[in-house]
Amino acid sequence: MATEGATQPTVPQAPQPTVPQADRRTARGARFLIVARFELMRQLRRRRLLILLIITAIFLVLLIVVIQVFRTASADSYSYASSFGGFVPTLAALAATFFGADALVGEFEHRTGYLLFPQPVTRTSIFLGKLVAGFSLTAVTLAVYYGVVATATAIVTRGLPIEIAYSFLLAVLYSTAALGVAFVLSSTLKGTTSASVMTFAVLFLMLAIVTAIFSVADLRPDGNLAFAGGTISNILSGPYPQAYPGDTEFPGGPGPGGRFRVYSPAVPLSILVMAIWAAVGFGLAWALYRRKEMKG
Repeated sequence: MATEGATQPTVPQAPQPTVPQADRRTARGARFLIVARFELMRQLRRRRLLILLIITAIFLVLLIVVIQVFRTASADSYSYASSFGGFVPTLAALAATFFGADALVGEFEHRTGYLLFPQPVTRTSIFLGKLVAGFSLTAVTLAVYYGVVATATAIVTRGLPIEIAYSFLLAVLYSTAALGVAFVLSSTLKGTTSASVMTFAVLFLMLAIVTAIFSVADLRPDGNLAFAGGTISNILSGPYPQAYPGDTEFPGGPGPGGRFRVYSPAVPLSILVMAIWAAVGFGLAWALYRRKEMKG
């Protein structure tokens, strides 16, 4: 019989399994991919991609019919393809509004963040997942648009310039920067409606107004995203870089004999500008999103 002072035999504890650091990184990566998948499913259920593709199809059909009926473009493949370049910034603004404006603010406005934030998933994973989903849907929209443009150009003009591919890559970069603007507004504003309205207003109207003001003041708006986006259509003017348009002047400027100058964005500088807008936009949006608190 054991005495009160006798020591009880100790049972050896089984060693706790340790999770390697590489496995932890893999798990974090899997979480953001899961968020991206659910965000894609959410957008598809809301039929936003379908709506944007319908808008794109309507514009393409109307423009193709107008070109064929009124012969607004010559049979030259560059002239024909360039007729479609002017709509791309508007398409990018719509895509950023549809897929980015409410991506972050919606978690706070609809209180779905209460379901996400306590889960074993970081806000960084949520942010990256929504970014990947928004970029993927935007890229799909642009790919469909340029696919139709390339097909129509090849059929009508029997030519397919490589500059269409250059324009597509510039459009993807411009749309990424536009998505960065949408994410900044989504992480700053308090409602999905205000974020959507402001995103489209900034990308479609305000930046264009700033570009016009700089041009009237005879200043190159090189740092403006809308001005950099002009490369999307300009690069379709002819073989690049030989036929890329430069700055032009027209009579009508202030003072006697004054002239008004229209600036043309340089492609290398515009690529840098768009990349900076994208990096700063997503970086700022991520910092604001991490610090934003659930209220109510």
